[in-house]
Amino acid sequence: MKQIEPSTKVTGLDIGKDWLALGLCDGQTHLRFANTMAGIAELIRQVQERAIDEASGNYARDVREALEAARLEVVMLQPIEVRAFARWHRLRSKSDKADAYLIALAAKA
Repeated sequence: MKQIEPSTKVTGLDIGKDWLALGLCDGQTHLRFANTMAGIAELIRQVQERAIDEASGNYARDVREALEAARLEVVMLQPIEVRAFARWHRLRSKSDKADAYLIALAAKA
């Protein structure tokens, strides 16, 4: 059986009512967009291969639909999964940027 290699092109998304935060696993790339149609279009241009979102209710619906329409893979993690990963690795997130990075790391693990 062939084993699938995890992608290094994982984009973590922290989606809120007004803002979209994007973080890559490299820990260097952090971008912020308005949660509007124009902001979503900008975000889509930045997603490399796979977008990982933490289940965040209705705020993420338009983003997920736009990503899927752009034929990008979208994966949703449950908040408890992200919190457990953070606790296990002794990571704390206090900002949207840090949350987006943490989501990307959790998905890559």
